[in-house]
Amino acid sequence: MAPSPHDALFRAIFGLPRHAAAELGAVLPRELAERLDLAELTRVEGSFIEETLRASSSDLLFRAPWRRGCVTPPDTADPFLFLLFEHQSTFDPRMPLRLLGYMTRIWERHRREYPDERTLPPIVPLVIHHGATPWHGPTRFAEQLKLPVGIAPSASPWTLDFEFLLDDLARQSDAELLARGHDAIARLTLLALRNGRDREGFFPRLIAAIRALQGDLRSPDAASALAALASYVCHVGDAPLAQVRDTMAAALPPEVRSPFMTIAEQLKAEGRAEGLSEGATTAQRESLTLVFEARFGPLDAADRTRIAAAGSEQLLRWIRRSGTAPSVAAAMTE
Repeated sequence: MAPSPHDALFRAIFGLPRHAAAELGAVLPRELAERLDLAELTRVEGSFIEETLRASSSDLLFRAPWRRGCVTPPDTADPFLFLLFEHQSTFDPRMPLRLLGYMTRIWERHRREYPDERTLPPIVPLVIHHGATPWHGPTRFAEQLKLPVGIAPSASPWTLDFEFLLDDLARQSDAELLARGHDAIARLTLLALRNGRDREGFFPRLIAAIRALQGDLRSPDAASALAALASYVCHVGDAPLAQVRDTMAAALPPEVRSPFMTIAEQLKAEGRAEGLSEGATTAQRESLTLVFEARFGPLDAADRTRIAAAGSEQLLRWIRRSGTAPSVAAAMTE
């Protein structure tokens, strides 16, 4: 089953730890966020969602180490917390039960990988909801348990319960989303997910937001991220690719405009863009090679082979590092 445009955008942007950390910094309770080293957030590959649900949701899993000074469990050499991202384009009243299934699979895999550990890392689930109407269902597992009236308090010590974090975009305005943190790409992505159903008004609002955030759109991965946004615009709206590309390019700072055009021009257009095509991935490889050779000289055969074999998400990570890494090897560290 092909990923939905919401899924493709969600994974392209929030699959990168930098943008995921920005979202977590905005929604995690302060007392928890201050104890986590979100600068060291790393993605854990794999998915824990049932295949039948892939059209309306997507998951991403990260791990974040505790900051120094936090209590270390005696049998855990490298204590950390799992952070489970779930994006949801429709309301699901059974979300707590679904999340419990994902969390169980995560813990089962962890026990297989670390059979000698006697404890499990905690998991904090986060649901990013961008449905047409606000979330109107439970955010606690106990709310789904059918207990007689008056029995719940006495049964609670022996029944399972947890609460998930909910970032309900339907309850937030554009201004509130754009005021978050310092990561412009994360803010634009949330705005896009929130407004994607507005075929006529969505694109002008996105362009206005890009202009407002222009000074913050100079990160090494900005061009690729903006190309993903252009692909999303073509999927959910009626504007032709050329118009989307040219209008977005005109709103960008000059140093981002050229690499954005290089990637955006390679988007496969068949009525509506089908996402980043192989041509766009080729453009990513070419752009990365140009940056590396401008900074470090000709690449050796091994580096060229790794670039040729890399997929779009891996290339995005390397592009993000290419402008500041001290060497090619450092930029391409897994």
